[in-house]
Amino acid sequence: MQKLQQDALDGRFDAMNRLGMLWRTGHTVEQDFHMARYWYERAVDGGFSPAFSNLGALYEQGVGVATDLDKAEMLYRQAAAVGHERGSVNLASLLLGLGKDVSFALELLKQFPANPRALFLLGRAYESGFLVVRDTSLSHEYFVRSAELGYAKAIKRLSQLNQHRK
Repeated sequence: MQKLQQDALDGRFDAMNRLGMLWRTGHTVEQDFHMARYWYERAVDGGFSPAFSNLGALYEQGVGVATDLDKAEMLYRQAAAVGHERGSVNLASLLLGLGKDVSFALELLKQFPANPRALFLLGRAYESGFLVVRDTSLSHEYFVRSAELGYAKAIKRLSQLNQHRK
């Protein structure tokens, strides 16, 4: 921990982001969301793309800060702009949840065909038919691909779908 702190103090943005993650999870330190935000903000100031996604998640979930979906979206967009996968998937998830920029969100998810969460979100979108034209075959295909990658929510959803078919 001391080395990580020293690296962060020496200006290493990856170390700042890692410290934020440790404070957020409470791994090896007592959980402190304010300290997590502090270190994520330092890393964001340095342009470290994973920190944009991590800080965005704090604002989306209202953890250690007041919930601010506009700020979360802005941070996720900055991460997505440089191709950061988690930030892109987080942005797409947020947009779909808000029913906003749906076409953009779906295209963003399709950029990550090996990301199980992205596949699951695509499956949910096509299953529901609220945001896009309902396509249960395509939905099922996305769920299967996500489940094959070990995504628990997709495995559960496929199990539920199989129960309904019996």
